[in-house]
Amino acid sequence: RRTEARVEELAEAQRRTDERLNSLALKVEQLAEAQKKTEEEIRILVKRVDAIEERLEGISHSVGYSLENRTYTRLPRLLRERYGVEVEGKLVRKYVAVGNKQIQVNIYGYGKKDGRKVLILGECKVRPSKKEIRRFEKYAGKIAEQEEFELFPVMVAHDFPPEIEEFVKHMNIAHFWSYELEE
Repeated sequence: RRTEARVEELAEAQRRTDERLNSLALKVEQLAEAQKKTEEEIRILVKRVDAIEERLEGISHSVGYSLENRTYTRLPRLLRERYGVEVEGKLVRKYVAVGNKQIQVNIYGYGKKDGRKVLILGECKVRPSKKEIRRFEKYAGKIAEQEEFELFPVMVAHDFPPEIEEFVKHMNIAHFWSYELEE
């Protein structure tokens, strides 16, 4: 009798275990399906983020090029008035080979300061960072060395937060606010 009762208890425990196992299997299937849906939604979101990033990059380039284009015609007067640099020819945007890299220089041209020929190299930014300024200074120095001219570095920006303006001054980079380019 006890054996029979024990067998029934074991059979009942086995049924409960089977029910739990079936329930778990169903939940695992549901989780796998939810995972597939989540992965698909993430894939769609990544595509959308990529498209937004591409559009923002285009807008950023437009803002940058607009600032550069104003700089080419209006910066020569400011360089002459503020620093005594007389621009020779035109300021342009140019790609310059530095080692095995092509570097886009936003402001490129020649001038004279105190009777010496100088290479005017500059960067136009919405709001420059210390990292961008250091990178500019590094490649500008290499270009000036390659071309064997004294460097006259220039930075034009829409915004120079106080610490960045101090940093630019400390680096001996002539800097101009975008509104100074207005006529």
